[in-house]
Amino acid sequence: MAYPTDLSVICTVLLIAAALSDALLRRIPNALCVALLATGLAAQWMVHGGAGVAAGAAGATIAGGLLAVPWSNRMIGGGDLKLAAAAGAWVGIAGLPVFLLAAALAGGVVSAVVLFTRAREVVPRAPATPLTAALAERSATARRGITAPYGVAIAAGALAALVGVP
Repeated sequence: MAYPTDLSVICTVLLIAAALSDALLRRIPNALCVALLATGLAAQWMVHGGAGVAAGAAGATIAGGLLAVPWSNRMIGGGDLKLAAAAGAWVGIAGLPVFLLAAALAGGVVSAVVLFTRAREVVPRAPATPLTAALAERSATARRGITAPYGVAIAAGALAALVGVP
């Protein structure tokens, strides 16, 4: 999808802001998702007319729909779902396959980095007393709650689709 530079900059800034927010705070503000969706549909209108708006709406609906199942199973957050839907408005239905594939690949990389950095943390020795056993179990439970900032992967996938990565 080829957009004029000024529109591309708007999209890029919003995607980077969402990715940074997710990476640093594990939260993607609704305002960013709404701004991305609104500017995506407006950009589609300015470049492709009514057919572009329809393609952008379809891209947003399909991207959001595909992530509804992982969201309902608590595999991703609501911000990730909303960001993917908003990015879908920019890439449209034609850019959706590249967007989703690139986001999935980037998600694998992000998850590997998160797991690798967590694996390097100091692992306690085998518990010697009931107290240390309880503390070790609590620590293991906390490690199972590791989250990855999937918004980073979604933003990367959207940018890949927008620059036309085959």
